[in-house]
Amino acid sequence: TTKYPGAHPFFLQIKDATPTIIRATESNYLPTADDVVIINGVTVFDGGVHIVPADLQAFVNLINNGTSIHKVVGSYTSVYASVSSTAVGTSMGVNLIVLSSDSGATYNPLTATFSDGTNSVTITLDENSVPQLVPFPSAPSYLTLNAQLIATVLNTEFQNAGLNIEATSTVPGDGQQPSVYGILTLRATDPNASIQISGTDTDGFGNTFVSAMNLPANTPAYSEDTLILTRADGGDIMITGLGTYINNNGITSSSIGTAPVLLMLEGVDKEQETGVSVGVDKNQVVAAATTHDHFITGIDIDYTPFSDSEVIVKINGVEVNIGDGDNSEDCYFTDPTDPGYNTDGNAMVAKPMADIAAGDVLVWNPSAAGYQLDPSDDVDVIYDASSYDV
Repeated sequence: TTKYPGAHPFFLQIKDATPTIIRATESNYLPTADDVVIINGVTVFDGGVHIVPADLQAFVNLINNGTSIHKVVGSYTSVYASVSSTAVGTSMGVNLIVLSSDSGATYNPLTATFSDGTNSVTITLDENSVPQLVPFPSAPSYLTLNAQLIATVLNTEFQNAGLNIEATSTVPGDGQQPSVYGILTLRATDPNASIQISGTDTDGFGNTFVSAMNLPANTPAYSEDTLILTRADGGDIMITGLGTYINNNGITSSSIGTAPVLLMLEGVDKEQETGVSVGVDKNQVVAAATTHDHFITGIDIDYTPFSDSEVIVKINGVEVNIGDGDNSEDCYFTDPTDPGYNTDGNAMVAKPMADIAAGDVLVWNPSAAGYQLDPSDDVDVIYDASSYDV
């Protein structure tokens, strides 16, 4: 397509960017005082200048201080204390809690206490905790709780008590047992949270919560933070520097992303043409003091007036007559490319008002105006130009 006056280019994004992403392969991996890390030409860490970051968050902050220049955003994922149930070695060969062994004639609730090292809660698992119990496949008189039902009860109690622990379940189980029971996982949601389970109360098959799920009674708090570098626009992430930090544990340059694809159509979106007041030809002065009629002032008009609109000339704020195709008025505009131009003192062709165009020169007739001009006079040429031109 071809550009033309008043036309704007029109852009279409036809493909999103594929971000360039780098992930460290070692958790809590940080540069030392002997390292320099440069991302896309920007030094984000210099062990000789910066304090060695105490943790990954501090290093991410250093990286993101330069994001506006190097276009890369640092972040990290965190893994905290976690433990999952295992069926191997349990008394029934499956992770479950038996609440009834006689098809619901009697029930045997199970109570256990959970702690994150700061807060704790005692939870009772019974037939009223869930909408429906699960019959054991080979012995349906045993009514049980599977991992999914247990996780639902635990999460409600954890949230109410403010524990930094969450429970999840996966189905099917570990391949050893019926798929309806699954695996129960407890995860800390804070780096300082441990997972502690206590209680001697037993279910209908004589198991405590710990023995039924085959979980450790105490899982210490720990945190593993893994660095992620992302360039959303799909451009390169070039990592250079000094020391041993770069080119190890996944911290290497990458060009795996792709930029978005844009289609530009020139001259599709056309704006409405309007007249716009311009001041570029105000406050002008003549090149030299006038001495005779048909004096070439050296003042020209910068834009072609919009839609044959009126042109006004003011001398020191007072409007004077412009010849509309008449070279005998106070002043008139003439075309400097006309063969008769530059015959200073001789009558030149006066442009009709509607034909005045950019580059035309103002000519002065002191005998008609009644006075001469000199460089101390303020000359204003007032008109509207096309919005396409300004």
